[in-house]
Amino acid sequence: MKEFVAVHVGAGQHSYANESAMNELCNRACHAAINALKIGVSALDTVEGAVKMLEDCPLTNAGIGSSLNWDGMVECDAAIMEGQSRLFGSVGAVPSIVLFLCGRGAWKFAKDRNLTTYEHSEPLSGPMVSPASIKRHEKHKASLGASTDPNEAETQDTVGAIAIDSQGAMAVAVSTGGISLKTAGRIGDSAVPGCGFWITNQCAIGLAQMSCCTTDFARALCSVVKAGSYSDTDRSAILSKYLQDFTQIEFNRPPSAGFISLILEEGGFGEFWYGFTTPTMGLGFMSSSDDRPTSFIDRLPSGSRFRLSGMPF
Repeated sequence: MKEFVAVHVGAGQHSYANESAMNELCNRACHAAINALKIGVSALDTVEGAVKMLEDCPLTNAGIGSSLNWDGMVECDAAIMEGQSRLFGSVGAVPSIVLFLCGRGAWKFAKDRNLTTYEHSEPLSGPMVSPASIKRHEKHKASLGASTDPNEAETQDTVGAIAIDSQGAMAVAVSTGGISLKTAGRIGDSAVPGCGFWITNQCAIGLAQMSCCTTDFARALCSVVKAGSYSDTDRSAILSKYLQDFTQIEFNRPPSAGFISLILEEGGFGEFWYGFTTPTMGLGFMSSSDDRPTSFIDRLPSGSRFRLSGMPF
């Protein structure tokens, strides 16, 4: 079975100024992941390592440099899931770092097991707060009117990874700092199984952004993406219709989403697909037979409501 990994740094609005750095980050994560898979590391451990690398970059909205909540504190959501067993672990509203744990309970769970944790610091301070996140927080707060709901402030750059190992096992991991200026304790959709991610023994889905939460988006997309095949274009047509229908959902602002997916076909063949309805999406991917990763910031063509692309591997 050919190993494969894909990572993303979110769907939303990526600046041209950070494009090269984002591409290099995706390249490093893909290289490290493929090297791990080649020596027999499981898909589960590989996606964990890839996402940790993405979290450690202050340019992403995950881990270090996460968007700050209304009180100026970091609260992260993250999840990981394995395809064969469909076991998952999720944490939500974690201040400074299986089942779904949130808030101080998740922090204590990690601390009791000797994982690296930080005491909850003062607002706008601490090892997970970057100068860029402070600047973004102050800018967003200053732009809000007195009657504006702080949860309406927008951001992007959830990170994630999906991988398939030499045994055909697949895994997915996601991580996010959440929306800027969120109310303390808010848990978004990224770490909710079936909504922000889903995986079976044939298909893995990781969402890169979601502004219009549907409770079963990732799981429904997994069912859609397994229909048809790359060769007869059925899958492209089905996915295109799914994204087209999604963009027409009535919401208080245009619904937006991005995703990466892996599909395992009979005979050890696979397909990689990604799609988004936002202005941009950053991603990278690599197979064990590739000399180098492919990483880029894809931009929505003028006049288009969504972008969709797929390839066999």
